[in-house]
Amino acid sequence: MRRTSSCILVFALLASSPRSQARPWSVTDIAPFLAGTDTIEVASTGAVLFNDHYADLKHDSIEEIWLILESNGAIREIPRRLRVAELHWAPDGRRLAALLEDKDGTKQLFWMDARTFAVRRLTHGGSIGNFSISPDGAQIAAIETPSAAPSVVPLSFWFSENNDMLGGTPPSRQFWIIDAKTGAQRRAVVDSYSYGGPATDHDPSWSPDGSKVAVVRQPTALYGDFQEAQYVSIEVVSGAVRVLDDEKIFAPPQTAAPVFSADGHLATIHTWDNQFGSREDLFVDNRNVSAGFDHDFWSCSQTRMAWAGDRLLASTMDGVDLRLYRFSMDGSAPVALTPAGGSVTAFSSTPNHAVYVAYGTPEKPDEIYRIDPDGSLLQLTHRHVVPNDLPIARTSFPTWSDGHGHTLIGQFTHAANVKPPLLIELHGGPQCADTSAFSPYAQYFATNGYSYFRPSPRGSDGYGDWSYKAIVNDWGPTPMADVMAGIDAVAAAQSVDSERLFLYGASYGGYLTSWIVTHTDRFRAAVAALPVTDMLLHYTLTQSPNIQRRFFGKKPIADNLDVLMDQSPLRHARSLHTPLLLVAGLKDTQAPYTQTIEFFKVLREEGKDVALLAYPNAGHGPDDPRGALDWTAHIAGWFAAHGGISISDAKPPPGNR
Repeated sequence: MRRTSSCILVFALLASSPRSQARPWSVTDIAPFLAGTDTIEVASTGAVLFNDHYADLKHDSIEEIWLILESNGAIREIPRRLRVAELHWAPDGRRLAALLEDKDGTKQLFWMDARTFAVRRLTHGGSIGNFSISPDGAQIAAIETPSAAPSVVPLSFWFSENNDMLGGTPPSRQFWIIDAKTGAQRRAVVDSYSYGGPATDHDPSWSPDGSKVAVVRQPTALYGDFQEAQYVSIEVVSGAVRVLDDEKIFAPPQTAAPVFSADGHLATIHTWDNQFGSREDLFVDNRNVSAGFDHDFWSCSQTRMAWAGDRLLASTMDGVDLRLYRFSMDGSAPVALTPAGGSVTAFSSTPNHAVYVAYGTPEKPDEIYRIDPDGSLLQLTHRHVVPNDLPIARTSFPTWSDGHGHTLIGQFTHAANVKPPLLIELHGGPQCADTSAFSPYAQYFATNGYSYFRPSPRGSDGYGDWSYKAIVNDWGPTPMADVMAGIDAVAAAQSVDSERLFLYGASYGGYLTSWIVTHTDRFRAAVAALPVTDMLLHYTLTQSPNIQRRFFGKKPIADNLDVLMDQSPLRHARSLHTPLLLVAGLKDTQAPYTQTIEFFKVLREEGKDVALLAYPNAGHGPDDPRGALDWTAHIAGWFAAHGGISISDAKPPPGNR
């Protein structure tokens, strides 16, 4: 795959300060880089609001910080004591509407002075999720969970086909209009729908005249009900609801929500043919504006979109790069605004067409940059500097053929030692991919002596529509062939010890790891975290059965049971000869942990070298920094115990498992 840049860089992206007295990364060095910026918003005054995150190891939490970048380059931090959940500029640029956590745990709206950060309470009542301010600043549209009695476990409940294994039924979210002066609230629509989406609430989008709001709704707030999601517009005065798309759409969870332009055009995202196993395209007033641009605009829930005057900005995976593109409405080809070799995580535009982005590369953590009208990219912040005593391992982008006319790509982070062992990490999804952003995990393993390879087999995002369709009824055999071909390609091109291969994957990557090690003995050891191992059990228990419906048909059990069973690693357990560590989160409803326990016990009965590491408070992976670091230390320890590199802070498995 050809990698070119359309931007003129006014700084050296890959340059780094001299590394004095460099030492290998430790797991605690990973913590400052666990999260970065995912929100940018530019005020009418030119000030830039953005968020940042840091890992608080003392309190075992990821804390969010909100900052304002002034036009003179000064950065002011909004006091953390306010516990800000979300912020938006008022139209005048002098105030912010702030969503703050109340004493009872609900989230309420406040007005915040942008200079002093003094706040004035606006709402009382239900807990607000997301919101947006009308163009004239007079009203606020909000997604709100109504106040209710303290939650108790019911004596019984009715189970639906989209309930998960825990049977949780979240309360429906309602759509409200709030007076921006008095805080008076009225429920704008009274119906049985849940507004805002299944996984996270979406900010409503106001029409330029303030007469209507576009939003997402679905029958219930159950995650699995995203299959029935609708894009609708709501008349603010009457509450009348109009479905925006002519036919039923399909959009996976956390697809970017509908957004109005300043001249009243409405942009939406959904699959181009409204079928499950297809890429998502950009639509403006129901016209597909990206039909000739074979890129997916979900990108594993990372795609964002926003209007810049009469042009539409949207991010999409391009190989392993999450790049920002600009679309004109005249049918001309889209223009890439960010360069290859890196990824954008957030962006916002200004009336003069300048665009602000959070952008990073494999060697440089994300920072805020401004893309000026001439295409130049100027770095504005320096918040995520790698300490000078830590080395930065280089990452390259090897390519290879899938044997059927498609070029595949991966990321290879180079260890400095001669003939290092090779650690292969497989991504989740399956329709996801690791972006070319800074990875502290790649740096940890590479600076401790492993070359670190992250392939993108078929099914991965970044290739176009063919990739998704290539894994219909095939999650295991041909993706495995792509991974093994990628390993052969890098082993031939790089100085690695091909006798010391180690395999790791989580979620779908855990599935593919389990599949591969039950079909080859090539690896010294493997780790399968949060894996799908029993396709039938997974489909019946997961909160998101639509992922399997996307690739195995709308009725996988009725129409495809033999395929589900044959492509379950559980069926091939006796063929395992690779030491395997299984990792489970005991609150995981995405890839329910019961199948991991099932796989473990079957393997133990077969006398296999297998261990199971469980995290009682983790869902689909740890969301606390200590858990993330402990997770990494155990992976390093498992590999070290089976012929890998001994790393000082790794946690080896117990002697008697």
